[in-house]
Amino acid sequence: MKIINSRYKYQPNNQNKTEISKNKSIYIQPSFGNSIQVLEKAEKRIRRKLSIQRLILSFIGRDKDPYYYNLKSIEGIQNGIKIFEGLSLKEIRFLGQDLHTIITKRGCYNKCLHCYAGAQKPKKEFSEILFEDFKSLIDGFEKLKTKSGINFMTDKNQISYRSLVYDADNIDIGIKDLRGNIHEFPELNKMLYNYTGQKGIFDTSGWTINSKMHQQRAERIVSYYTKDENIKELYQFNISINPFHSILVKSNELQEKGYEEKAEQLYKVYIERIANAILTCKPILKKEEFNLIIRAFNNSTPNMEKYNKSTVEKILKDIKKHIYKIGKLDLKTDKKYFKNESDLNTTMKVLEEKLSYIDTKMVITSKLKALIDDGKKPLTDYKTMLLINRKYESDMFFDMFKNDKKYNSDLCKYTKMVDIDGRLYLHDNYRVIPTNIQLNFINKNKESESLSNKEIFTIKKERL
Repeated sequence: MKIINSRYKYQPNNQNKTEISKNKSIYIQPSFGNSIQVLEKAEKRIRRKLSIQRLILSFIGRDKDPYYYNLKSIEGIQNGIKIFEGLSLKEIRFLGQDLHTIITKRGCYNKCLHCYAGAQKPKKEFSEILFEDFKSLIDGFEKLKTKSGINFMTDKNQISYRSLVYDADNIDIGIKDLRGNIHEFPELNKMLYNYTGQKGIFDTSGWTINSKMHQQRAERIVSYYTKDENIKELYQFNISINPFHSILVKSNELQEKGYEEKAEQLYKVYIERIANAILTCKPILKKEEFNLIIRAFNNSTPNMEKYNKSTVEKILKDIKKHIYKIGKLDLKTDKKYFKNESDLNTTMKVLEEKLSYIDTKMVITSKLKALIDDGKKPLTDYKTMLLINRKYESDMFFDMFKNDKKYNSDLCKYTKMVDIDGRLYLHDNYRVIPTNIQLNFINKNKESESLSNKEIFTIKKERL
């Protein structure tokens, strides 16, 4: 136990200081009981100061907001909450503000060309959060709120939803606890929802149809969200459809090399993959939360013929054809998906509506910019130029933010995420900024793949 105030006997001025340091018998070590009393008195002082501040702030309705408190005067209220061990209240406040993502899974097999996270295959040795670490973080905020009456997980930038991934597909979430039990998306999202009151988001680009594990997991997830009381925990349930998926990119490469048959086979694999994902989600297809997110470039964007709206319209047409074909066959066999002809026709109408909007508001990654700006054709498409300019705006904002005196000022428009090792990052769609704020995770010493970009800039604690 840390000793707050060590006491010692008075010594004559002429006594040698070295002798004092050597003569340990002159020190009176406080008893265990005295140490407890000192700690209790310190805690009472903190609580007294906290009560005064809370009373004053209650008159303006800000008694739950940590940014209105003098945290220095109540430092220590977090003591005993293991997950925050080693962090000051200012650091906890900074961590909790706009904490958009608690990453549970790292790495993605889809490797979509337009992915702003630049996702790569997951590392086998360490690619997911430990369940106990995830639970401890949420419980830690809950305990601190109970002890202080202050909610340290706040939303300055009005976050619409919370997320459990940054560079992964939600269908791959299946994290283990210390006993080897597996915990999937609905359970983890519910835990976060119960504390924050904010809904989660489920995004998937489908899964290999031959994967029994993924298919069964998807069916469990869909079954859970068929109930109205459960789907209210979601902001959106999305299936992503786009021409940038690695399967389609590989298909294009094979076609360019003249391997048309292999290219067509891969194209069909993608169509079957998305059709299977949609059919698996049929029980929630009509729900407001269910969406098909479709992205592509405008047809006028140069060099993007294989990634524009026309290409995607063909993909969507082929997906609908394949679903209808499966539906007709299903009605003749075991009726797994459709009860009757009317059910099939109604589903196709719902799909027609959900597949009607193609989003061209892209986040321009370095890979996509290189594809567009390859010198073959000049970039004259106004809408695409605006997308690229957003990247330049992000760069300008980053330069201002680096030179800002306080990271908590109005210039801080970044949201935050905690990685699987407990390290905190800031991010927007174009950049990830590391910090040296580290939660006391069980897996805090394991090496996680860095999330940060090329900029070597780390948030410094003293500027919080």
